[in-house]
Amino acid sequence: MRSHDDNARLYDLIVAQFSRRSLVQTYENLWNWVKENIEYVEEDEKRQVIKTPQALMETGVADCKSMASFVGGVVDALKRMGKNLEWRYVFAGYGDTNHVFVEADAGGRSYWI
Repeated sequence: MRSHDDNARLYDLIVAQFSRRSLVQTYENLWNWVKENIEYVEEDEKRQVIKTPQALMETGVADCKSMASFVGGVVDALKRMGKNLEWRYVFAGYGDTNHVFVEADAGGRSYWI
């Protein structure tokens, strides 16, 4: 959460490239960009990092924390721009594995990004 706040100004610089006419289109665009440009690589338990948006975009490699931080950073930047939305990080556990992703609202529905 600290990383999210620390990087807020950086997301304000890139939010325009993901923004579309509607929130749903923006969420789809963001999801597709991450899916097409970022390779998921699980981090070793001993080395856990959350990448800045620039590091994630440059390296094209991230785990779920950095991916969720990226998505949450962009969505939160939209909110700071005045978009009427609510969003949250969702933490989920699957056996011995933990994951995090973003859930954002639009038009009375929730979307997992």
